Amino acid sequence: MALKALKTPSWLAVIFVSFILATHLPTACLAQDKPVSSNGNPTATADAMNPDPSSSTTSSAPTQTHTIQVGLADHVFKPDVTNASIGDTIEFLF
Repeated sequence: MALKALKTPSWLAVIFVSFILATHLPTACLAQDKPVSSNGNPTATADAMNPDPSSSTTSSAPTQTHTIQVGLADHVFKPDVTNASIGDTIEFLF
């Protein structure tokens, strides 16, 4: 008799499965949508908005090495703010 009870779903299990489907199914479907503007036309994607970086004619500054001291007696970073550009090296001295 106990096996028969396991084969039939209880009302709580049905409600639980329905709740899971109702909350997760729309998010899974909406995650597949493409961006659409308010007039119904598709919007530009990130690739269309950003041209190939290798075709850029801008020049870049030479790379720098930024040294940060960590864990001295006062337990702070020195300097506490560092402005590094893409390609720069940040060195941490412990």
